[in-house]
Amino acid sequence: MHPGTSPSAILGPKLPARRRRAALGDLLRSRREALAPEAAGIAAVGRRRTPGLRREEVAQLAGVSAAWYTWLEQGRDIQPSGETLAALARALQFSDEERAHAFALAGRPLHGVPPPPPIAAPPLLQAVLDALTVPAHVSDRAWNVIGWNALIDRLLGFSRRAERNSIVNVFAEPAFRTLFASWSDEAARLVASLRRAADEAPEDPAFEALVERLAVYPEFRRLWARHEVKRRTATRKELRHPTLGTLVFTTQALAADDLRLVIFLPDAATARVLRRLAGRGGDPTRRRP
Repeated sequence: MHPGTSPSAILGPKLPARRRRAALGDLLRSRREALAPEAAGIAAVGRRRTPGLRREEVAQLAGVSAAWYTWLEQGRDIQPSGETLAALARALQFSDEERAHAFALAGRPLHGVPPPPPIAAPPLLQAVLDALTVPAHVSDRAWNVIGWNALIDRLLGFSRRAERNSIVNVFAEPAFRTLFASWSDEAARLVASLRRAADEAPEDPAFEALVERLAVYPEFRRLWARHEVKRRTATRKELRHPTLGTLVFTTQALAADDLRLVIFLPDAATARVLRRLAGRGGDPTRRRP
């Protein structure tokens, strides 16, 4: 948290209006006090009694009155326009994240189209995958697997698949129907998670494209029509692997920006199978997409 920012300032638009106005004032004041006059193009003349910029200087840079800006910092019940908020964000040199946060606190959340997901796991995340001693992969926000380690490749064969979308594979690949001990439960859980994600980002083209791809499968259309909505949580998965036998995992997804690190934690019996697999050199070299 930036010095001078109140705890309420990081909680966002779920706060009551009065507290959101106070949080917006805290944000503006903290950034004003942290911005050196020289960085804002203002010559520092004489001794300044306060750190950073004066309120009058911010108002001048943003093209608003000093009194109005003071009221805004004080959390008074005024409604800044999007244009005024953008001018203040420029004057105070907000980052993209700070700009979006200010708009949300002002009751004007930004709903821009998110950027396209990466086609491969970032190097740091791939290094984490390689260091793990349990199966794991990285997927983007639309369930496209973009990185994996050797153990998960041994189980699910990502390096050998042209299709690496987890949800598409569940409906399109016959091997996945026999891999899951309860295919119907797995399919229903994924569709409910997809509906929640799509509802939370209605303008995201990645979800729209994925739903269009899945709509060719009758089972998906039936599950989609049920309108079940579920948050992604830790999930027990029982796999019936064609060569390794029954494997039981608890999967947990850890979010990092728009990516998810999905870790397969084995139960005791499955852990012994994986150790034997690694011990006899059955683990293939890690491959990238």
